[in-house]
Amino acid sequence: MKDEAVELIRIPEIDTGDLEWAGLDIVTKANRIPVVIPDDEAYELCAGVIIEAKEIQKKVAERLKDEKQSRFDAHRMVCNLETALCAFPVKALQIAEPKRSAYEREQRRKQLERQAELQRQAVKQEEDRRIAEAEYFDAMGETEHAEKILEQPVEPPPVVLGPAVPKIKGLRAKPPNWGYRVVDASLVPDAYWMLDEVKIGRIVRATGMGCEIPGIRVYDKNDSAG
Repeated sequence: MKDEAVELIRIPEIDTGDLEWAGLDIVTKANRIPVVIPDDEAYELCAGVIIEAKEIQKKVAERLKDEKQSRFDAHRMVCNLETALCAFPVKALQIAEPKRSAYEREQRRKQLERQAELQRQAVKQEEDRRIAEAEYFDAMGETEHAEKILEQPVEPPPVVLGPAVPKIKGLRAKPPNWGYRVVDASLVPDAYWMLDEVKIGRIVRATGMGCEIPGIRVYDKNDSAG
């Protein structure tokens, strides 16, 4: 095994010089043990090293016990202070975040309604344009061409709206928190029933709205309760 240097972290308040030398000395003794113990004498040497090493460990633990406890108490005190100081901002977040989520949900709902209305208007405009064009060719005597125009599928340009809510510097947009519900168990393939819910949840989180498991409805937990 490759030897690795041990970097000691010294604490001025604790004298560890004797323990450091004891540690170096016991390693030297351990290295003197033959790779393959040949006799009882070497075995007793090995046993002595083990006993001494364990005694050094006990001395180290005893020497550092009080300092560890005091530092632990200080750490716990700082953690308690942090918890106390954060109590009010945490409370503020508990009050504000649901209001934010409700507003964002409502704005997204309105945006979808607006998008659907604009899409409907675009379809209507395209249909009116087709009818007017067909009537023109029909009046010109090109009845067959007019019929072909009316038979073509209506493909209005997609309607793309901006963000549902304004972007505010310092306020991060919530990433989707995908969840799922089984809406029709009879449609879910048997292969998925062989997986536990944790694994199905992983699939849903990885694919989001692109999840194509039949019988399962994917939703964003930030937007609704499912």
